[in-house]
Amino acid sequence: MPSVTEIQNQVVETVKKGQTLASETVKGWTETVSGFVPESLPFADQIPNFIPQAKSAVATAFTIAEQTVARQRELVLGILDTVEDRLAKAQAPAKNGAKAPAAKTEAAKPEAEAEASA
Repeated sequence: MPSVTEIQNQVVETVKKGQTLASETVKGWTETVSGFVPESLPFADQIPNFIPQAKSAVATAFTIAEQTVARQRELVLGILDTVEDRLAKAQAPAKNGAKAPAAKTEAAKPEAEAEASA
């Protein structure tokens, strides 16, 4: 069975290959289409102004995505730390020879409430 690192490397390599293929496809498409596009387009003067705006929008979107993933990572790791701590505390009495407190079952709750009210 492959290790996590090997799987991770395979995923990264697959993504790189896909990105290279996409980039080459766009370059090939633009070269092919350039022969059919007239020299002067009615909106051609607006394209140079659009590219920096598009690049800025992409940069902003990736910054937001990176920040969101970082927060998600912190959340999940925090949840795992909490679960790990609770499990360690629950197992600690058993390791010391003491009994861990018994969890109340749904059936035991009404009896406990009846005893408390009596």
